[in-house]
Amino acid sequence: MSIDNSRSDKTRVRSIDALRGFDMFWIMGIGSVVVQVAAIEGTPFWTGLAAQFEHPYWNGFTLWDMIFPLFMFLSGISSPFSIDNQLKNGRSRKQILWKVIRRGLILILLGIIYNTKGIELRPLSDYRYASVLGKIGASYIFANIIYLYARPKAQAMWYWVLLIGYWLLLKFTSAPGYPPGNLTEAGNFASYFDRIILPGRLSRDIHDTVGLLCTITGVSTTLLGVITGNFLKKYPMSPIKKVFWFSIGGLGLILLGLLWGLDFPINKNLLMFRS
Repeated sequence: MSIDNSRSDKTRVRSIDALRGFDMFWIMGIGSVVVQVAAIEGTPFWTGLAAQFEHPYWNGFTLWDMIFPLFMFLSGISSPFSIDNQLKNGRSRKQILWKVIRRGLILILLGIIYNTKGIELRPLSDYRYASVLGKIGASYIFANIIYLYARPKAQAMWYWVLLIGYWLLLKFTSAPGYPPGNLTEAGNFASYFDRIILPGRLSRDIHDTVGLLCTITGVSTTLLGVITGNFLKKYPMSPIKKVFWFSIGGLGLILLGLLWGLDFPINKNLLMFRS
């Protein structure tokens, strides 16, 4: 989903376009080609590479687990350029807000249609309401609302409040019959929340891989993109300096994630969503 159509070629950031192209390259299914080559070749190199295009069932992550979060991050990066350009051209915040909500709701609806394999009417219990498209749409809505109505410092605060709040929620809650902080598929609170709140069917009997509560981290991922895009837009600097500061920031977040993982394991089922 492109959200920067209103930008002229003069204001485009080539690095964003290049990274978006890289992400779309894998979304289009190139990973399946790698898996097929591995099945034919059977060498350790191709087998190991193909393993990066399979989702771990529970804890852990692979390259394939990063594709959709990267897409959401990129949609967030584009927001400051698109929204600021619309404001400059005379659109009100209210007009932009309704446009954002409309786009997000369309994605949510398309996700339900995709999961149901069609648009024919069925019993409500036959629908699967949670979807990757729906999660992208909901995260896009909330992250852009924060950008529209919050200052940069407040946006950063929202980012950390969402992440830390979600961690604390899962750390001190659980499904009935399990101790607080249980992060198993059956025992974690996010899966339990989906079982009692989500109508229709889940992707698994006791857990949905794109459940409701992981929208919280979806919003934070998109919001991180917003913060990054705002930094790119408002603090012009040489390419070398950009590479330096974003490398420092990226390495810092990786280190923080690894340390945080000692208490809160990296698990895309709980921290984000998986297709």
